[in-house]
Parts: sequence; structure tokens; C-alpha cells
Amino acid sequence: MFIYVDKENAMKGLSHVFGVSEIKIDDYEEYFEGKAVEYEGNDLPHHIYYDEFRNTIREATLEERVQQGTLVLEDNQHIEDNRVVTVEPELTWHERVDAGLITIDIEFYKARNAREYELGKFDMLEKNYLMSRENLTQEELDELDVFRTEWLNITEGYENLYFPLSDNYPDIPERLKPYLEVDRETYVD
Repeated sequence: MFIYVDKENAMKGLSHVFGVSEIKIDDYEEYFEGKAVEYEGNDLPHHIYYDEFRNTIREATLEERVQQGTLVLEDNQHIEDNRVVTVEPELTWHERVDAGLITIDIEFYKARNAREYELGKFDMLEKNYLMSRENLTQEELDELDVFRTEWLNITEGYENLYFPLSDNYPDIPERLKPYLEVDRETYVD
């Protein structure tokens, strides 16, 4: 089947059909006064694109539909691999709290996991003598004791969600930074 479509409308992505024929019209350009393009097939593509180079119609890609104005993307949408991808806006801390995505229980759970991880690694370092207490100064020992105590008391006094509990995580002592600092980035928030 041969479908003859208005060329000017086809350039806009619109399918205004001049005629349909079972037999190819050899001189269709002359017959339709140069205003038609020929498409061979049973049905026109749902979203048409006029290819001037080949003087034919085919299914329009999403990018072409945007150019034609037959597809309008929202501000948070873009085309990737011929798919419309919607990017949800990043919620602020308070928006996540208001939406119920963050609760005190969740913050306590995250803090307990972080505490368990860091103190577990801290204990492992001590047990494996990578950080022998005999080789530490009194100042370093005090700093490590404060670190442990702050972790043990991390949830005390945290009663509202004005800020993430992770903001209160104890500073990593210099002696532990080579072992803990890189890891903290993966589990905090």
C-alpha cells in the first residue's frame, strides 16, 4: 500500500494524507504538484518524521519529536537512549523529614550502625596491635577514649530532627583517620 502525505505538514510531524493507493503512482510528484511525499506500508508511523535527504517518512525519534514540538519535556526531563528520563528533584533534609522519610528511629538506627562499624574497626585495630596502647602518648589515648565515649553516647539528647544526627558523629582522631575516614563517606547519609 502507498500512502501520499502532505510534505509541508510532514516536516512539522503531522500526517495530512492526500491519498492511498494499492498501486504505486509513478509520477506522484507531478500528480500532487510536488506537495506530497510517498510512504510505503500498511500504516503510517504514529509519530512521523520527514527525512528530506531520502524524501521519505519514518517514525520520529524522541529528539526529533521535541524539535518538531510534538513532544514537550518538563524541566526535570531529558532524553537518554531514546527514552524520556524524569529526574526527581533532590529533597532537602527538612523536606525528607516532612515527608516522613526520616524519623528519629531511622537516625538512631543509622547512628547505631555507624557506631558499631567504627568502634568495631577501632577494636580490631587495637586487637591486631596496629595501634598498640604502649606506643601512644597520653594525649592520643585521651583522644581515643573521648572518641569511644562520644560514640557510646551519640543518641543522648537527640530529640528532634532539626539536623541529621550524622552531624554529631564524633571527629575521627588523627591516629584513626587512615583507617576510618574513607569508609565514613560511604555510610554517612
